[in-house]
Amino acid sequence: MARHQRGRARRRTDARDHLRAARRVSRIRRPHRRGVPGPRVRRPRRRAADDGAAGDALAAVARARDSRLGARCAGSATRHRDDRPRDRPAARGLRFPARRRPGRRGARALTVRRGLVLVLALAACGPGALAATPVPANASYTNLEFAHVGDATLRLDIDLPDGEGPFPTLVWIHGGAWVETDRTGGPAGYLTRMGYAVVRIDYRTSYQAKFPAQLHDVKGAIRWLRANASRYRLDATRIGAWGQSAGAYLAALLGTTAEVKELEGVEGNLDQSSRVRTVVDWFGPTDFSQMDTHNTVVCPGVIGLVHHDEANSAESTLMGCALQTCLDAVKRASPITYVTKDDAAFLVMHGTKDCIVPQHQSEIFVTALRAASIDVTYVSVPNAGHGTAEFFAPAIDAQVNAFLERTLKR
Repeated sequence: MARHQRGRARRRTDARDHLRAARRVSRIRRPHRRGVPGPRVRRPRRRAADDGAAGDALAAVARARDSRLGARCAGSATRHRDDRPRDRPAARGLRFPARRRPGRRGARALTVRRGLVLVLALAACGPGALAATPVPANASYTNLEFAHVGDATLRLDIDLPDGEGPFPTLVWIHGGAWVETDRTGGPAGYLTRMGYAVVRIDYRTSYQAKFPAQLHDVKGAIRWLRANASRYRLDATRIGAWGQSAGAYLAALLGTTAEVKELEGVEGNLDQSSRVRTVVDWFGPTDFSQMDTHNTVVCPGVIGLVHHDEANSAESTLMGCALQTCLDAVKRASPITYVTKDDAAFLVMHGTKDCIVPQHQSEIFVTALRAASIDVTYVSVPNAGHGTAEFFAPAIDAQVNAFLERTLKR
């Protein structure tokens, strides 16, 4: 019995000893390495000078930046008393080995990390610091603001061809009865392959503003392009315009009103010229006052004969008056009024079955251009309506290409 009690007491003592030992062990933190027991190794506190690879990499970036770009890029890390980056990757939890010499795999990882820091730091410099970098071939710029008038923000897109530039530039002016706002589309694809820069521009609709606001807008775009020509590798001496329908009307005004100061508008870069060197006019109106007089082609379907003199017509809406009630204003808005001997070269194309804009509009305009000894080519497109498929035939492309090669590209 006594032996049994002594055994129980010994087991209790052993249990207490184990408990005390367990408590002592529990006070010792083990490193996270597969549960191997051992005391916690307290690492020395990281000092500011111990940036190691992170500091070296960023210092190399700074040296490369200063030598290649010539100046500190905007938004780069500021420096304080010890001349080290304040916003270091190491301070954000990106740990780099600073003391232990890395093995083979560690060295490879360190190299990758250093390269990553270099790439990220250079990327942070932004496009302003990398302005000297060549613009890639076939570059496109979209939604560039060239003017802000009232509540309207006017933008343009630029498509560049292969090559170094500066490139001959063709401004595409979309049609749509002066109410369409979509500037996309046009001949940009094949023109860039031929070596032209193509620019698509906005202009205010007739619901937003009356004439001459639309002409002010397109002139403002031409002046903006000249002011920014070197930035986008454009040739400021070789700028032309191509428009269809309502856009052709504005292109024709660009080609005939270069020296008419009252039509320039106030949309910036007034020290630049709005003159264009060449114009491609696809079936645009040229004298509003004569449109109904020579309108003989009936549109198919339910449209019937288009009456331009009515107060709600596209032309009257643009002018803000029924055409025959404001003939002086109509004359000031017609391209044919401004034809002089120093106008741009013109390629005029019109379909024989156009029921929207009478072919007579192009015929009288070509006659006036020839009388002023302007370089003009006129193409009457058989059986073509208003912008129908006949205008996209290979023969038409060839004539446009030959004209642009002669008047704009050379």
